[in-house]
Amino acid sequence: EPVNAQFPLSELARYGLIVGGSYLVCPMLFGRFLSARDSKTAQRGGILAAGGLICAAALMVAIGLACRGILPPETPADAVLTTALMTVLPEWVHILILVALLSAVISSADACLITAGTVLSRDLLQKKSRAACRVSMALLGCIGAGVSCLDKTILGFLLMSYDVYVCGVVIPVLIALIAGPNYRVAPRLACAAVFIGGVFGGISSLGGNAAWSYAGLAASFALTSVGLRKKSERNNIRNNRNLCRGGQYALPVRKICVRIAKLVYLPHRFRQKQLQKGDYGK
Repeated sequence: EPVNAQFPLSELARYGLIVGGSYLVCPMLFGRFLSARDSKTAQRGGILAAGGLICAAALMVAIGLACRGILPPETPADAVLTTALMTVLPEWVHILILVALLSAVISSADACLITAGTVLSRDLLQKKSRAACRVSMALLGCIGAGVSCLDKTILGFLLMSYDVYVCGVVIPVLIALIAGPNYRVAPRLACAAVFIGGVFGGISSLGGNAAWSYAGLAASFALTSVGLRKKSERNNIRNNRNLCRGGQYALPVRKICVRIAKLVYLPHRFRQKQLQKGDYGK
């Protein structure tokens, strides 16, 4: 059954909102989409990834249900898989699977560090050097190591990060993406939405009260909505000029320049050939 006394419908809705919201606005996913060959490749990759996530989630649930009669009831939720591997499978098999799981964790951890370090150095500190990015990653890694010393399980740390991130960051970014390029959010109100929503999400995770998460989402949504403004015509002209320098209009501008050069150069080249033949002007 999807819900029971230990996992009521309200908790299921909270998990769907907090965990599902992290996939709506995810820098790592955006980075993979933007590195695709074209839009069709990005769409196929997104569909395949969504299908893979659904299959993986179904497999995890099936493993958990199958282990109900094998493992003792007091087994922690985030230790069911490892305990089942050590109990049921031969030693060499569970070691191999644990190494594969460790490699997946390391891959996700370095992607998170690279993304967070890049955002901290380039977007927040306005430092575009490699050294600044590396120092930012080292600093964030040390902070993460310190946080891991708290008395929480892996699942608890994951939900805590989701609470802070979704309540603070997802709503402002999602509204800006939906509004489109003709609208912008006032920077101060956007920062306030991120800060207040993140603080409320952290309080919810530390105190175990889901009402703080909903309050953080509501506060973030309200501040972002108040700060949403339509761009002026002057800003649109400036943005179009910036795009023409190297953005989505770079290719049409380059084609126009090539055509103008041909119009200027080809007649001159034609006159030179006619002069060489001696029949120019006849």
